[in-house]
Amino acid sequence: MTLPVHVPPAPTNREDAERWEHTRRRRRMLYGRWMTDLEDELRRRVGAVRADAWGTPDLSANPFRKAAGGRATLYDRPWTIEHDDAAAAVVLQRHLDLAGAIPLLQRLQRDTLGLREMLLDVQGVTKPDGSYDVLLRPVYPDLVVGVPDPLQPEQPIELREYRIRTVGREPQWVVDVYRAGQPMRVESIRGDELRGLGEARVGIPHVIYHAARTGALWDPYEEQELYWGTLSVAVQWTFYLHVLQDASWPQRYSIDVAWGPASPEGTGAAARSAIVTDPSTVLQGTRREIETQPIVGQWQSGGNPTEIAQGIQGYERRMAAYLDLDPADAARVSGDPRSGYALEISATAKQLAQQRYAPVFRFADERLCGRVAEELNRVGSLGLPTDGWRVRYWFEEDEPPELEEPAAEDEAMPAPEEPNDEEEAPDGVEESDDE
Repeated sequence: MTLPVHVPPAPTNREDAERWEHTRRRRRMLYGRWMTDLEDELRRRVGAVRADAWGTPDLSANPFRKAAGGRATLYDRPWTIEHDDAAAAVVLQRHLDLAGAIPLLQRLQRDTLGLREMLLDVQGVTKPDGSYDVLLRPVYPDLVVGVPDPLQPEQPIELREYRIRTVGREPQWVVDVYRAGQPMRVESIRGDELRGLGEARVGIPHVIYHAARTGALWDPYEEQELYWGTLSVAVQWTFYLHVLQDASWPQRYSIDVAWGPASPEGTGAAARSAIVTDPSTVLQGTRREIETQPIVGQWQSGGNPTEIAQGIQGYERRMAAYLDLDPADAARVSGDPRSGYALEISATAKQLAQQRYAPVFRFADERLCGRVAEELNRVGSLGLPTDGWRVRYWFEEDEPPELEEPAAEDEAMPAPEEPNDEEEAPDGVEESDDE
């Protein structure tokens, strides 16, 4: 059976299927496509009737994406590629710059910190004019199944990537199969080999980026508290908007009073009847029974927007603990404590993130340099070295020389003399009032 293009496949292994499902939820949150997930969470928490009454969920607060992007600072400025062969380093640096490595790695680091893993496919290509180049293609971990290497569990000896290719004239899901030391092959979802779609590549061309060295191929559930906490924050801010728009004034009630006809709202389980009111409107009512005395009154407002906002902001700040950050490093975009803006990572926390993530990303970046060299050798016969590459990040550049410390008080330089209109006496001659 051919899957529709908009329906991603599901792996047969249960563990991989659960990993894919959770990773896809996180990926939708990273890319702003989590409205359906939030609507489901809202209905699960408050029910269909109340969820419909609250209105459209609020997506404006996304601490999960803000935390991933705020810590992704390794590639804010260009890096330096180094090798004992200086000429080879210049060639590799030029091809990586032409491939847009730094802008691509800026997004890739954010996604790696959010999804815990990312892959980068490296492919050398020959242009029609005979020149050659390298292409870098990000691959998401929720479309990959791998077999870890027994000697290096963080690296695969087999990788199966699910992607869309044109088979015949129709796009469909296929599986690119890569094995160490073997040519690439393409299979259908059923496992049949599709000839004519493979590429002239041997081995596994992907470089795997990990958010942490764990000794395992996948680490999909680390920091999931931040994901679920972001869903909770979005539900809370949705309630805040509901209170602000619909319940921030006193609640009115009546006894033995018939108000105007109610209009139906909602459908299905959320169907209800309501009379639309506003603080500026006046309702006209009639007595139900002639013999009774109608009563009209009001309770206090349904909620205090200021108190609710402060409570939600405290919940957001508590989430900084799940990032191993000092809550003081979770600065706000706005200085107004009543603002509903999401948390920002402070400059101090970003500097700490650079030092923390440099070792683990350096390991993948140096492997990336080796893979790029292999592909350039394959398509261009450049003879570049495939190992021994080193990466130096922008904050590791040589620091500027320190300024000289100021002289001590007893050795302080004399203060500049004030300008004197009178002619100064020559050195060694004392001035005198006598002629």
